[in-house]
Amino acid sequence: MINGFQFFGSLFIARCVIDGLWTKSLHFRSSSSKVAGLIFIAVCFFSIAMAAVRSGSVQVLAQGGKWSEVYANLETLRLSVQNFTQVIFPLWGFLLYLFLAREMKSVSDLKTALNILVWAAVVLGASSVLGGVLFTIGQGGLYRDLLSLFSVGPVNIKAPGVGTFGQFFRSYTLAGEPGDTSLYYLTGLGALVGVTLMSASNTGKIIPHTRVKLAFIVFSLIINGSTAGYFGMFLFVMWLLLAPIFVSGRYSASFRPVVKLLLGGGVLLVVAGATLEIGGVSFIEWVQQYHVAKFQGEAGSGQIRRTVMLHGLDIFLKNPILGVGYGSSLSLSFGAFLISNLGIVGTSLFFIFVFLSFRNASYVARSSGQEIGVIAFSIVLILPPFMGVLLTGMGAFALNLGITWLLLAMADATYQVFKTRPTFA
Repeated sequence: MINGFQFFGSLFIARCVIDGLWTKSLHFRSSSSKVAGLIFIAVCFFSIAMAAVRSGSVQVLAQGGKWSEVYANLETLRLSVQNFTQVIFPLWGFLLYLFLAREMKSVSDLKTALNILVWAAVVLGASSVLGGVLFTIGQGGLYRDLLSLFSVGPVNIKAPGVGTFGQFFRSYTLAGEPGDTSLYYLTGLGALVGVTLMSASNTGKIIPHTRVKLAFIVFSLIINGSTAGYFGMFLFVMWLLLAPIFVSGRYSASFRPVVKLLLGGGVLLVVAGATLEIGGVSFIEWVQQYHVAKFQGEAGSGQIRRTVMLHGLDIFLKNPILGVGYGSSLSLSFGAFLISNLGIVGTSLFFIFVFLSFRNASYVARSSGQEIGVIAFSIVLILPPFMGVLLTGMGAFALNLGITWLLLAMADATYQVFKTRPTFA
């Protein structure tokens, strides 16, 4: 199935190619991250040969569907059409990354991209609240009909969980299930916190109404109810404590606003916990028996996730260098997918690609106190928790997401704009 962002992303790539050929200006600014990304894509294609070389040597998860059934019906490794169809997605994503980084030529372009990330999170939060309201008043069918306008085929959404103030927990949104939606909340959160922590004089210029949007996205993350979202929040808070130290130089954020943000988030968390307690649900037990147990593989979807991840690691141990070929074996964990399909070589190249993009943004954040530095600092805040959630909670789907490539493109573009612009007034 072709998603909306893939359709419009393909039109964007086609427009850039045609325009570049017509004007004879189809070139890209070189960077170490682009080179690493290109080598990674080349290895994805080259690794497909391993599906033929290692054919019949291992059992893989080759078909989609309900994961318990997929695992119960393992297939013998073989070269198939799936290898070639799946590798199209990272190739498409890399092309999107190249052209997005190429087209973001100014601070204004980067500000626009950052605001798009924030508005995407706000719109999804509003979608979640709307779904909660409609399901609470018994109009869930109307919400399904609304989401169907943005989807091809049946929506197949589940009703939100019943809480003490209606059906708001774990609402499906325009981005899909709660776990997928949480990725967009995390990017919006990082963008807003990054701008808030920097100079107050820059806040309104880069993202209007920063604190209002920030409070709403934090609220949306709390009622999101997904383990991936809460894990992402945990990673974000841990990284938030380190980032002002990591991004030191001519200009850096102070700890005072960090403390204020953490206190504000803590207040919202206490309110959410108190709401559950009043309704007769122990907040501590809810966290321990559902989310922690799920992350440990002892409850909910965590059990099948753990089983599938361990199977991916077993495949890696039998094929450690280049794996079994891109697209040969599916997984619920992007980390397990990478290491089982691409081995040490491909996985290392992906991490190098991400690290170099992160390093470029970090350099700009350390070197500039102007708007370009604030934008770079926001990207620095976003990437670690975002990648942490991808590696643990997503499968090959991680490389199919347009937002993954957009973030990497923004990291590269901030560096290129910083290096080519003489001033940043």
